[in-house]
Amino acid sequence: TQLARAFNFLSKNLDYVERIIGPIPRQNINYWEVFVKLIGELAKRFRAGVDVSRDLITIFGMRAGRGVASLVASFEKFVDEWATRKMMFLAGDADFCYVPRMHISELILNWGTGEPEEYPEGIRCYKDLPLLTCSPVMFFTYNISTTSPFLGVPTGLPPGTYDESGIPPDFFNDIRIRKAFAYAFNYTKYLQEVYMGEAAICPTPIIEGLPFYDPTITADWFPEGNLTKAEELLKQVPGLWENGFTIGLSYNTGNVARQKACEMIKANIENLNKKFHVNIYPVDWPTYLGHLVASELSCFILGWLADFPDPHNFAMPFMHTQGDFSCFQYVQYGQSGHTQIRYYVNGVPYGNPGDPIDNEYVDEMIENGVKTTNETEREIIYKELQRIYVDECPSVPLCKPTGRHWERDWVHGWYYNPIYPGVGYYYHMWKAAPII
Repeated sequence: TQLARAFNFLSKNLDYVERIIGPIPRQNINYWEVFVKLIGELAKRFRAGVDVSRDLITIFGMRAGRGVASLVASFEKFVDEWATRKMMFLAGDADFCYVPRMHISELILNWGTGEPEEYPEGIRCYKDLPLLTCSPVMFFTYNISTTSPFLGVPTGLPPGTYDESGIPPDFFNDIRIRKAFAYAFNYTKYLQEVYMGEAAICPTPIIEGLPFYDPTITADWFPEGNLTKAEELLKQVPGLWENGFTIGLSYNTGNVARQKACEMIKANIENLNKKFHVNIYPVDWPTYLGHLVASELSCFILGWLADFPDPHNFAMPFMHTQGDFSCFQYVQYGQSGHTQIRYYVNGVPYGNPGDPIDNEYVDEMIENGVKTTNETEREIIYKELQRIYVDECPSVPLCKPTGRHWERDWVHGWYYNPIYPGVGYYYHMWKAAPII
């Protein structure tokens, strides 16, 4: 096994290991404890900016006879700045690298020629990877916590009132405002400028590639938005157009695509009315998640990567009132005029046709979608959920990108699985001279 091989390397290099972790008793050596202590110390040094590659090579060596370095340990380093990551990648200090789509032309030597792509020496790229992800998405919190720093003024304005200094906590509980923000975004321009055309319009979180995706369902704000319609909706909210507002948009620091989304929202909203003000806040990831679960985010950009390839794994977090996003948004259904349908689960009828939808109805429908294994019943449920999502507008997917994977050409064993997060699992990878 890999672990047994690692212990064997340790046994042959104990003197070197002692320089890193201190004395090791030579009787009844517990190689697991030595291994854990060593990797922990190397990880600590790596996070402090120390190059530990020589230590790993010296201790764990090469696979005999094949010149292949076993991956007995891996280190992930979070570098927010693209320029720094790029330098590390080109210098060989990183085996894998996240490359923002806006910057791929910097690593494609013949960008724009229409010819097969060429990359800098030592760099390999796999492109056009189908992603099971709904990201980036513009979310709205219906009832923002009064502890939020994104309300413009401490605790926010009184509910239902508007002023140029801030917003009330129930700002997005008005469907006209949510849809106005949806109209105030040019989706075609975004996917062209930010994703270099390597993306598609995505009306709902039940994305193409999932069972029961319905390509006929869309929204009026696709594909280019409509600022005239946004203005109409905002003028329908009593006092909003005359008095204005100030709102804080947020995204996680370092995510360029989400930053650009915020900048586009800001530009379009502020161009509608000189009394509309949008401030953008980049927030580090742990703090961002803290704001999310405290319902302190107002309008914010996030996304979802599939846990398993089924529409329930997208309907639940985006639409159920106990979902990963919708729970903290305090989503309230029944604002669009959408009415219930009659549907069946294992022969049992649900829904009262003509009645307005509400939270209980939508939650039950989502739960029923995963309870039944009948394909016809599931199709009816998930297509109806897609229609509800567009009509109620609890959030808005900005696009559905395809993927790229960037690596150094000495890495071997990586393969694409759309359900794997990030690079995937390192167990089956190794490093060796490029195969010619």
